[in-house]
Amino acid sequence: MLSKRLGWGLIVVSMLMLLGCGATKNTLSKDKDILASNHDGYLLMSVDTQTDLSSIRVFGRTTFTLSKDDLRKGSNYILLALPAGDYRFTKITIGRSYYMLRDEIWDFSIKPQVISYVGDLSFVSAFGGANISLVNQSSMALEFLEDSFPNILAQRAVEYQGPGEDSFFDYAASVEQGVVAPPASATPVTPMPEKQGAVQTARGEAQ
Repeated sequence: MLSKRLGWGLIVVSMLMLLGCGATKNTLSKDKDILASNHDGYLLMSVDTQTDLSSIRVFGRTTFTLSKDDLRKGSNYILLALPAGDYRFTKITIGRSYYMLRDEIWDFSIKPQVISYVGDLSFVSAFGGANISLVNQSSMALEFLEDSFPNILAQRAVEYQGPGEDSFFDYAASVEQGVVAPPASATPVTPMPEKQGAVQTARGEAQ
């Protein structure tokens, strides 16, 4: 009887662990608007890392991990469809080591029916740990959408939902619609650079 109870207990624990980990999500590969509900939106972010990462855990309306296929060494943009709501980056894993992200600077929101850009997550290895930051690079994110997902961009507005505030996307949309004239110049000029003050940094230690 005891062994049977232990067996059921292990099954329950295993199920809870699987539920806690959530699904693994990959970035969209096709330029097709896939929002299935008025309560869904898009997450847009970039991961810049000096080394391959195993996973990044995200907790919120739905809990999931970002696929290691999108976390390879270099710069990787990620575009996902998610239920609208509040989220937080909670854990970065590299092999058997991991870094917990506990501060509110890792919070972000997904708004319904729009593309929510939350920033560029930078991971730089350092002696005894790592420097991990969330940096606002709105103009580069917009260029990525224009080059890689023009169809989705044509159907969805883009909003900044990372730490701090930034009106760059509103300004860029006004220029596109002709509401605001772009700066006069012989060469293209990116309107109103994003606020570089929205840089949040945390130093993590491998655990």
